Amino acid sequence: EATRNAQEKATEHVKCLQEELEKSRDEGLSLRAERDKLALEANFARERFDSFMKEFEHQRTEMNGVLARNVDFSRLLIDYQRKLQENSESVHAAEERSRQLNMD
Repeated sequence: EATRNAQEKATEHVKCLQEELEKSRDEGLSLRAERDKLALEANFARERFDSFMKEFEHQRTEMNGVLARNVDFSRLLIDYQRKLQENSESVHAAEERSRQLNMD
């Protein structure tokens, strides 16, 4: 009787251990699936970040080009304004001389 009780307890203990093992295996599979999913998401996020950084660098390069052209155009504009001022002064001086010659 005692042996039978011990055997039943051992059988029950083995059954519990098998159930725990099965739960642990299922949990392991679930954790691996979650890990794989997170790895895919991380990879996607990294690729997206790399894409954004590439686009950002492209836009920065483009902006630097626009700024450089803006500086060039500003210089041209200043040169044209100076030439216009010089020509305007020259015209005024010529008009003044013409008036003086007409008065003489």
